[in-house]
Amino acid sequence: MLGSLSIILFIPTAKNFQDFQRKSIYEKTSLNRAKKNIAPDTPHEIIENSISESLENKFLEKELEDQFTYYYDDPVSSSRSEPIANKTPRILDPDSEVTCFFLHIAKSGGTSLSVQLNEISKASRRRFTYQRIPKWKHFDWSGMTNWAEEKKIDNYEVVTLLRDPIQRAISHFNFIKTQSWVSEEYKKTSLEDYLNNPAMMMDYRDVWQDGQSSLAWLTGNQIADSWILHLPSSETKEKREDRSLNYKEQLNLAADRLESTLWFGINEMMEDSVNLLRKTTNIPFRNLMTGKLAQHVNDQRRTVHGYGDLKANLSPTVRNKLANLMPMDMIFFEYATKVFEARKEYFQTGEYNSPNRDLFGKKLDGCLSTRFVLVCKKDIKNLFSSMPGVSVADSNDKMFEINRHALVYRSPAMNDEEMEGQSELMRKMIKILKPNRPYKSFVKSDQEKRFDIKL
Repeated sequence: MLGSLSIILFIPTAKNFQDFQRKSIYEKTSLNRAKKNIAPDTPHEIIENSISESLENKFLEKELEDQFTYYYDDPVSSSRSEPIANKTPRILDPDSEVTCFFLHIAKSGGTSLSVQLNEISKASRRRFTYQRIPKWKHFDWSGMTNWAEEKKIDNYEVVTLLRDPIQRAISHFNFIKTQSWVSEEYKKTSLEDYLNNPAMMMDYRDVWQDGQSSLAWLTGNQIADSWILHLPSSETKEKREDRSLNYKEQLNLAADRLESTLWFGINEMMEDSVNLLRKTTNIPFRNLMTGKLAQHVNDQRRTVHGYGDLKANLSPTVRNKLANLMPMDMIFFEYATKVFEARKEYFQTGEYNSPNRDLFGKKLDGCLSTRFVLVCKKDIKNLFSSMPGVSVADSNDKMFEINRHALVYRSPAMNDEEMEGQSELMRKMIKILKPNRPYKSFVKSDQEKRFDIKL
């Protein structure tokens, strides 16, 4: 007749939750239908049992729904742990002609690489064409692909050069000091003081903003339209910022595109990078990036006092602040280093194994930002340590907001028209950084066994 069904709890997934919801709706509908069709002569205890079963279902549904809350609330799509395809590194045929774009990520050593690509073009007797976009030194992936399509350039390769995000941020911070349009206050400010001044940080956010080291370039989400070509130009910056917040999807997109490149180098591994460039292009060329022939273009050692000491003696506090400000770029650089090592191994063994992408699935930590809003996860041990430059005295300022999960700074440069869209982005950032609810153990006590579903 009727038996007892015991609940066995397993690690939930988003699909499990959807299946559970469908099953729950079906069961509740069946119970309601049964209640409506109860015969007049049905014993009272049977009616009572039916009502009790309905209440028990609701209780169990609430218990399981609590355990699926992370998937229910998570505004970010799930990530893939493996690449779409195992993109084996390519070697150019000696007789082939190739057009090559250079995705020039700012302050990553790209000017030196540009000189090297010119040398390769000459050495190849023009079989290797270094393709530029007129008037634009910098462009993101969208700018490059849309421009190529417009010019009917169908078959082309891409190269790029990455740099450790923290080192790139230091370089950018010092490079800006050499520019004529920068305020005198900024020129006199140390990196540590800069990171303790949220207003100045937002005014010169290209130094630290997440995505500037790699992700925004590869995904085509750059918002610095004054010096970086992004297409279509009609796409709003707010839309790009919103798309960037889907970080798991964006990390996978950037990884797919990085693995599709003909070559990419890493600034901190320049000797190995040049060797891979030589093997990939299959063109003998003079090495202009390392050794005696290296040209120190845009070399800040000649223009910024104390630059070398700053790189060598970076304090743990400054390093941690920069890492917290760029969580996506830090994750991606770790992955890119693994891809780089896999490519090195390929040229040694002939076997290529794409690294897995498990680290893309982790809950994001640290800070998120837009043009006008900086949101940092609140540190329970030290309430204000995660938000650079925030003191207790600032907490009542209208530019700051402290809530249960995050610390928020709003730039005074934001106008009323921008406020609405930025407020929605701020809510998304807080939600992403919000800690996951812990899974509840559903080991039943003797008292709880009365809530077993009777079938």
